[in-house]
Amino acid sequence: MTEEAEIWKPVVGYEGLYEVSSLGRVRSLERTCPCKPKGILRTRKVPARIMTPVERLGYTTVLLSKNAKKTKTLIHLIVLAAFVGPKPHGMQGCHGNGVRSDNRLSNLRYGTPSENAADKNLHGTDSRGEKTAWASLSNAQVLAVFPRLIAGESPTALANEFGVSKNVMCSIKSGKNWFWLTGLPRKTSPGR
Repeated sequence: MTEEAEIWKPVVGYEGLYEVSSLGRVRSLERTCPCKPKGILRTRKVPARIMTPVERLGYTTVLLSKNAKKTKTLIHLIVLAAFVGPKPHGMQGCHGNGVRSDNRLSNLRYGTPSENAADKNLHGTDSRGEKTAWASLSNAQVLAVFPRLIAGESPTALANEFGVSKNVMCSIKSGKNWFWLTGLPRKTSPGR
C-alpha cells in the first residue's frame, strides 16, 4: 500500500492563519497577535503548530480564530472547501468509508442528503432504531411485535405487554416508525 502525499492548502476564509492538508490535518501558521496583559496593548508571537482535533459524535472539529472570533469547524468540510471548492447548495460532506474521523481528501466528497443517508445505511453508521438514545424497543422486539400487529392484535394490549405507549405500536403498524425494519413504505407526517 502506498502512502498518500500530504499537500497543504489555506483554510478558506482563514488564509494566512491556518492551513489544511489532504490527509485531514489542520495547522495554525506562525503569526503575531495583539494581546493586552494588565491593560497594556502589546503583541505576541504565536508559533506554528499542528492543531489537536476534538471529536464529538465521531466527527472531528478544530477551533479556528479570526478577529477575536472563535468558530468550531468540522474538519471534513474544511478539507472539501480547500481542495474541492465551496459546498454546493443542498449538498453535504460525505465520508466514503463511513469513518467520520477519516478526513483524508481521498475519503471525502460532496453528496446529496439521500446519498449520505444511503452511505450511512451501507456502512452501518446510521442512527435509527435501537441505535438511538430514545428507542423504546429493540430491533428484535419490533420484529416480534410487527406480525402480531398486522394479524390484528390490539396495539393497547401489545403496548402494555412491551411496556411502551399505544402510540409506539400504532407508529410501527402504520409505517411512521421502524418502516426500514418492517418493510412498510415510509409514512410521513402531513407537511413533510
